[in-house]
Amino acid sequence: MATDKDDALIDAAFATVRASDPPPSDDLVARILADADATQAAQHSASRQRSLGGGWRGLLGVIGGWRGASGLVAASLVGLAIGAALPASLSAVVPGAVAASYDLTDLGPSYEIVAEATE
Repeated sequence: MATDKDDALIDAAFATVRASDPPPSDDLVARILADADATQAAQHSASRQRSLGGGWRGLLGVIGGWRGASGLVAASLVGLAIGAALPASLSAVVPGAVAASYDLTDLGPSYEIVAEATE
């Protein structure tokens, strides 16, 4: 058939090429090492510049830049205004918000279920 070809000649050629693995020349090794040194120096200086800009720049980067910072400031001011508002005006919007009192024990788990299960 046309697809069944004898690959012995090609396999022998590949085996010959694999067996003769010439070492790289000294010039090639020197150029590779010089390129690696230049790349490493560039990466080191870039990471040094980034580390010098930490602090506020890092915080701004985490919260999304100036847009995130302005949103955070706006939300903080609105929260401060709502917190400083009179409770009477808050109770007009949310009835029963001021009258209800909660304790930290209300937020914890209740052990009544455990007591009922052991009985």
